[in-house]
Amino acid sequence: MKINPITFPIAKHQTLLNKKYNNNSKVDAGYSAKNDLQSQNFYTPLSLANYNISMKGRIHYSPLSDLKCRSENFAVLRFDNIPCPDCGKTMLPRAKYNKIVNMLNNNIKPEDYLDYIGQYKNYMRPVEESVYEELTDLSKKINEKDISKLVLELREMKLPELEATQNKQLTKMKKLAKHLPDNEKNILMENIDLIEKEIDRNNPQTVFRRKIMIDRIGKIPIRNKRKYLKLQKLAKDFPTSSAMNAAWIVKYSGLDKYGNPYDSKTIATRFLLSSVPSADHILAYNIEHGHDDITNYMAMHSGCNGQKENKHMLTWLNEDRDNRIVNMKKYFLAVNELIKSKKINTPKYKDYVAFATHRIQNLTNNSVKLFPEEEFPLTDEQKKLLTIKPPQEIIDYNSTDN
Repeated sequence: MKINPITFPIAKHQTLLNKKYNNNSKVDAGYSAKNDLQSQNFYTPLSLANYNISMKGRIHYSPLSDLKCRSENFAVLRFDNIPCPDCGKTMLPRAKYNKIVNMLNNNIKPEDYLDYIGQYKNYMRPVEESVYEELTDLSKKINEKDISKLVLELREMKLPELEATQNKQLTKMKKLAKHLPDNEKNILMENIDLIEKEIDRNNPQTVFRRKIMIDRIGKIPIRNKRKYLKLQKLAKDFPTSSAMNAAWIVKYSGLDKYGNPYDSKTIATRFLLSSVPSADHILAYNIEHGHDDITNYMAMHSGCNGQKENKHMLTWLNEDRDNRIVNMKKYFLAVNELIKSKKINTPKYKDYVAFATHRIQNLTNNSVKLFPEEEFPLTDEQKKLLTIKPPQEIIDYNSTDN
C-alpha cells in the first residue's frame, strides 16, 4: 500500500528578501543579478536549506512535562550493544569511539590503521563497511597499507559512478524546470548550468557538490508548493557519502573544508564516526513541530540520522519497510533490556519503549504495531498524551501532475 508523505509547515520566506547580496559574486546563494522576484509573494517550506535552527537557541518544548528531555540529554551515551533502528548495525558508544581515536593518535602506526579499525567492522554502517572491504581487497592486490593512497587509487574507478548519479538528478531538475513559469525556469536553469560547470572531476574540492546543491535549490523561489517540494527532494537525493560508496570514496580522496587533503588518520576515524549514536526525533522537530521528550526519541547512527533528515516516519519507513520494522523491534527490545537491568536507571525512562512504540503506531495510522498491546501497555490517559492532530495537507512526491 502506497502511503503519501506529509508536508511540513509553509511560511512566507523572508530570509532572502532581507539578504544583502555580495556585489562581487556572479551568483550568490542560488540567485542571479537579474532576479526580479523579490517583490513577489512566494512561499517556500521551512527546510534545513533555508531555516537552520540553532540547538542552543531553539525552544525545547514538550506537552509532557514529566518526560521532557533535550535531545542532547537523551541517554545515547549509555546505549551499548544497541542496534540502529535504521540499518540494523550495532551502534558504537561514544566512549569506545573516543578510545579508538586516542589509540590512532598515540599508539597505532599509520601503516596499521587499516588493520586496527578492521576489528571494529561490526560497528561500521553498511556504506563504510563496503568501502572498507574494497580497501582491504585493494591493499592485498597492490601491497599498499596507507589508507589515503588506497582511497586515491579507488577514486578514478568511482568517479564515473558518482558523475552518472549527479547527471541523473540534474536531468530530472531540467525536466521539472520545463513546467515552471519562464522567470522561475530561468533562475533554476541558470543555477543548474552553474553547478554543472563547477563539477570538475580534476578538482578534488568541486567534484562533490551535494551541500551546495541543496543550499542553492532550497533558496530558489517557486510559487507552486508541490513543484518546490519535488525540487527540494531531487536536491536531497543528490549523491551523499552516507549512502553511496562512490560518493564516500570521492569525498575522502578530495579536500576537507580547509582545502587540505584528508590524511590517513582522519579517513580511518570516518569509518566509525558516523556509527556513534545520536538522538533522532520520531516526530520530526523542524518540519512537524516534534517536541522534546522521551516519547519522541530514538537513538540512531549519526550517519543514518543525517540521511533520514526531516522525513516523516512513514516516508522514512517505506524506503525499506520490512527491514526497518525488524530493526526497530530489535532496537526497542535491546533498550528495554538496558532499562530492566537498570543500566539506564532514570525514572522517566520507565515507560520509554511503550510511549515511543505507541507514538510510531499513531504516526503510521496504526499500520505499524511493533509489539502486541499487552507487551508494552499504556493507560488510556497516557495514550491521550500521544494523540497526533491529523495532517493539514498531503503531498505526493511521485505525482505526475505538473
